[in-house]
This record gives sequence, structure tokens and C-alpha cells, in this order.
Amino acid sequence: DAPLAFRFLAPTIPSMNPKAKKIFTHYGIGLGVAILAFCLVFFLRKDYGFSGYCDAFFVCFALEAAWPGLVWIHRRGTFDVFHYGMSRFLDQWTHHDEPKYANAGDYEKAQMEKRRKNPFPFWTYLSLAGVFLMLAILFLVLVETSIH
Repeated sequence: DAPLAFRFLAPTIPSMNPKAKKIFTHYGIGLGVAILAFCLVFFLRKDYGFSGYCDAFFVCFALEAAWPGLVWIHRRGTFDVFHYGMSRFLDQWTHHDEPKYANAGDYEKAQMEKRRKNPFPFWTYLSLAGVFLMLAILFLVLVETSIH
């Protein structure tokens, strides 16, 4: 389920199935991040020509393409042992008598099962990245044709 701050992005149609709602939520998050990045790059650089649009859309593409890659690395279990070690280290101060997992292997299996049950919609972010890349290329062509 999405954080409370992002729930307004997905329509609250009662008949909507949870998978569709999740996809709409991820599209909303992706568009929100892209709009913020676009505004930051475009307005802070104060380049209001075609090259400013090209640069801003390329940054949006880079963010939308990098995010699924980072999530993929995380979901493969790359940091599971590190996370387990840190949680055990922090459990010393929270006074948990019984650890939730017997060892790092059990923790890793539990996390993999959790990830299997809750897949990440990679294609939503990659499709947004494709749109932003096409826009960046379009404005790059406009920059190049306006120069020559």
C-alpha cells in the first residue's frame, strides 16, 4: 500500500482493483518526481529556449530510468545481510528479547518471499522514462535545427 501522502494520486473508485490502483499510484509518483525535477532544472537554470527543455526532460528521463534500476538491485537481495546486521545491532537498544529471525539466511528468505508476493511495477517508470527521452530527443533536434 502506498504511503498516506501519495494516496491522493490514485483514484478512489470503489470498483478499482488493487493492482490498477497500485499502477496509478506509481504513475502518479513518477510524474510528481518528474514534474519537480523538470521545474527545478528548467527554472533554476533560467534557460527558456529549446535547450532548456531538452536538458530538463533529459534529467527527468535519467531519474525515471535510474529508479527502477536501483529498486531492482535492492529487490535482488543485495543489501539483505547488511540490513539484518544493522537491525540486530539496533535491537540491542530496543531490548527485544527474542530476535525475529534466527539468522541472516532466514531473514533473506523471508524478504524474498515478501518481495515475491508484492512485485514492483518496473514498466510504469520505464514507460515514463521512454516518454521523457523522446521529448528530450525532440527538443535536441529542435535545438540543432534552429542553430544551423
